[in-house]
Amino acid sequence: MLERVLGTLEYTDEHTYAHNGKDFTGINFYINKQEQVTEELSYFEGMKWGFYRKWNSNGVLLKLHTVNLDGNGRSKKWYGNKVLQEDCFYDSGSIVWRKRWDQQGNLIEDFNIMEDPNGENYIYWKKIQSLKEQGKAYNSLLPLEIQEVRAKWDEQVKHFEEEIANYLEKFPSNKVYYLKDFVNFLLTTFIA
Repeated sequence: MLERVLGTLEYTDEHTYAHNGKDFTGINFYINKQEQVTEELSYFEGMKWGFYRKWNSNGVLLKLHTVNLDGNGRSKKWYGNKVLQEDCFYDSGSIVWRKRWDQQGNLIEDFNIMEDPNGENYIYWKKIQSLKEQGKAYNSLLPLEIQEVRAKWDEQVKHFEEEIANYLEKFPSNKVYYLKDFVNFLLTTFIA
């Protein structure tokens, strides 16, 4: 089960996020005065990894971002009227495709990096892809001990990402499911 922490995490000198002096793995969330969850972010070993969600005071989802350490992920934004504003996909930190709509739902932009193979964005993205492939080849030449450590890390990441997927499926919105956590937070913070 993923740990959930209300409020701000500590930012360390090592550029990671910690809770109680330890790199944080779990869900960090914020609430408003009406005790509604307004934002939640997931972290792995002190790094933002997995997802970020933000709601308005009416419980309408405004942002959903998924990301991993490689800069790969998807980002969606909605207007307050629940109309999709933007949907884009990142690979290695570059926007591969993006669509944008106005508040009435009319498509106003449809970008795809593949449509301009001579463009600056495409050339940069292809260079990154080449470097990634070289990195994979390099990794296979590393000593067996280091490869084993990387394999263990990859397994931990896979397990974390499965937990995140289960969490998002179980809790698709910001409604009541945090009430228990909020009550526990109040009890342990102000009564204990």
